[in-house]
Amino acid sequence: MINPKAHAQYNAGNKKTMSDEGGRDMQVEKRRELTAFLFLTFVLAPLLAVIIVAGYGFLVWMYQMIAGPPSV
Repeated sequence: MINPKAHAQYNAGNKKTMSDEGGRDMQVEKRRELTAFLFLTFVLAPLLAVIIVAGYGFLVWMYQMIAGPPSV
């Protein structure tokens, strides 16, 4: 168990408080979320879109190579 008196004495010697550390953690978390959002928006989503469209085009091309072009 944590001794409340020892905890209070330890915190009395520290100039930093829990709220200061929490604020810094929030800034780090916000930066991490912003980085993840920008990565997903400008890198991963366009890359996946190109891969999906190219993959579909490749499948259609391969199908037409085997089955022949569509005819009326």
